[in-house]
Amino acid sequence: MGLKLHIWKPLEKFREMLSESASMQALMGAEGAEATAELILYGYAEDLEFDTAGTLQQPKPFPRALVALEDFSSERQTDTSWSTAIIMTVLIQAPTLADDVSKSLSERYALFLQRVEGVADNVRELAASGTRLNVTSIRTVLAPQREDIKESEGAQEMWTTILLIEAGG
Repeated sequence: MGLKLHIWKPLEKFREMLSESASMQALMGAEGAEATAELILYGYAEDLEFDTAGTLQQPKPFPRALVALEDFSSERQTDTSWSTAIIMTVLIQAPTLADDVSKSLSERYALFLQRVEGVADNVRELAASGTRLNVTSIRTVLAPQREDIKESEGAQEMWTTILLIEAGG
């Protein structure tokens, strides 16, 4: 799929791909693509509800994923064609799933890694179909890890990763 001169459209298409990922649905604890899409937000701007949350009475609204544009470039190839490249990041923050609570820390880490790997696999499969966003690279900016318990106000164990996604055409 050629990106043409779009900046917004690749973010939208990538969000759709993420929401369709069975592994992303599992990470978000959501049933289906529509419910998962509601947990995938654009940009890094926090709304007032998120900023003011963080107590036991009003915990921060996790899980969530934030998809943001990092870079955009478009270069003329011929008189009538352009090559476009988009770089995006996705921050994934997900609490330990209820099914995983009784497992050891090592097992919980391994399960988070497997689910993040599944997200990357699902995105690659969708990109290979030739009808979706032409993802050309997926890598970590922040390796999958457990957050410091102080960062999540001690209310829940939280897992985080940041993926860098390159797409173009």
